[in-house]
Amino acid sequence: MVLLLGYKLCRSSIAVNYLPSSPPFSRSRSIKPVHIILSDNENPYWDDAIDKYLKRPRNTIFNEITYPKYHQQYQIYTKLTNPNRQHWIDLNGYYVVKRQKEILVRFHYTTVDSGEEFFYQQLLLRFPFYDEVELLNNFTTYKEHFQSIFPQEYQELTTHIKRKSII
Repeated sequence: MVLLLGYKLCRSSIAVNYLPSSPPFSRSRSIKPVHIILSDNENPYWDDAIDKYLKRPRNTIFNEITYPKYHQQYQIYTKLTNPNRQHWIDLNGYYVVKRQKEILVRFHYTTVDSGEEFFYQQLLLRFPFYDEVELLNNFTTYKEHFQSIFPQEYQELTTHIKRKSII
């Protein structure tokens, strides 16, 4: 109703960016227009924020940066407006420029009840990676990988679920 009436939901002095955090098997994708698909039929979908993170520049600055920090601190441009400004070129050929002021990033709220989606999101937000296969790290599920790295947190989560189900 607020959007229909044209009212603003919130006022902020800083930019806020909503980043996808769903695993590959449940992530929605936007299809490119037909004329773009015909000229470049390699990938019929637009890159989302996760894809752009995976294709970030191969530089020591970007090796240890996590998914949220990358989008908070850097902006991606198709054309460089100020050639004197420090920039890097990502694997898509786009220009990556450090923001003068970091933005806020937000994610879809998930709970441990969401299963694999929750554990994927936790790994996504905490670890730098160049390929989504790295998030599985030779495990069969994201839950197993999370459990191996954070056994104490995993134990607290399962205890919380058990307590919640008893109540």
